[in-house]
Order: sequence, then C-alpha cells, then structure tokens
Amino acid sequence: RLVYENPRKSDRVDAEYLAKLLRLDVSLLSPVEHRSEAAQKHLAVLRSRDSLVQARTQLINHARGMVKSFGGRLPNCGAESFARKAHPALPDELRPALELILETIQAVTDHIRSYQQEIERVCEQEYPETANLRQIKGVGALTALAFVLTIEDPARFSTSREVGPCLGLVPKRDQSSDDDPQGHITKTGDPYLRRLLIGGADLTLTRNAEGDLKLS
Repeated sequence: RLVYENPRKSDRVDAEYLAKLLRLDVSLLSPVEHRSEAAQKHLAVLRSRDSLVQARTQLINHARGMVKSFGGRLPNCGAESFARKAHPALPDELRPALELILETIQAVTDHIRSYQQEIERVCEQEYPETANLRQIKGVGALTALAFVLTIEDPARFSTSREVGPCLGLVPKRDQSSDDDPQGHITKTGDPYLRRLLIGGADLTLTRNAEGDLKLS
C-alpha cells in the first residue's frame, strides 16, 4: 500500500520505497512463492470445473425464478438431477424459453462430471498424498487436490500453525491497550481453497451432529 496508494506514485518513487523496505526487512515485501508448471496446469482443471459449477448454479436459479414468476414451482433436487427432474414440471407456456436452458444445464453437468473424473485420476496417479487428506470426513478428491496444489511445498512453512493464517482462516485482531477484540476471519490468501475448506468443515460438523443425534 505504501507504493500503490501513494498519491504521487511514479516508477522512480516506487523503486525508492521498495529499496528502503528491502534495507529494513525483506519480509515486509511478502515474498511470493511461484507454483510449478505442473501445479498450475492441474489447478487450471479445478478452476475450470468451478467456473462450470457457478454457471450451472446461475442457470438453475434463472429457471427456478422464471417458473416461480408464472406461479409454478420446480421440484427440490440436486444440481446433477435438476435438468431431468425439472423438465416434466415446466409450464407449457415456458417450454420454448426454458427447454434449451435445461439442455444446457445437462450438458454442463456432463462436463463437470468429466472434470471430476480427471481430478480423481490426477489424485490417484500424480498426487498419492491426497489419500491421507481424504481420510477426513468431508474432504474429497477436489478439496484434497486443491490443498496439495496450493500449498505445494510444505517446507516453506516453519510450523503447521502458519498454514491457517496463510489461507485467511484466523480471526482478525485490532488490539490496542486493554481492548483486544477479535473479528471475522481475515480472508487473506487463496479464496477458492478457503471456500472448499469451509465447505468441508461444514459437512464434517453436520455429519458429526447427525451421528450425535443418532447416538442420543
């Protein structure tokens, strides 16, 4: 921020500030660890799948919203079975508008399934260490592979406790004198992996809660 929020920013001024920071402490510049080409290639598969998932969600919401505006309601179902189960419930007057949408949703679902198969293959053949992570309830091939590819080199963390702050999964602090309030998580680092980890944690907690209810 010292550089990019400077009201009198220029290349010469930027270089001067960077030199001063280096003279003080190189860690102030937050050195970047570049991923390997292989990791970037496999992360591209994960992010392409995520883009299709988001696109499918928007299309499903569009279909549901349009049917609802005509006084109808589509059946509650998962995204993978939505196109098949929603088609019989379409109002006749909306079929010309929504049948192609449902066909697109089904095509996107098929592509997502293909990506998922590729992710499973990459986990088994190229990143066998993901098997250890998948032993945790709520962690599947997608989350395990995203974690391994994002962290890539565990040696760059001196302790395991540094991984949480790197991914923005620690609370904000605003300590001053006797006041030490804790806010929401910092949300620094990779937002995609953080979203997967939070989703996995929610699933783990839900499963454990269901198990506790059955035991009681």
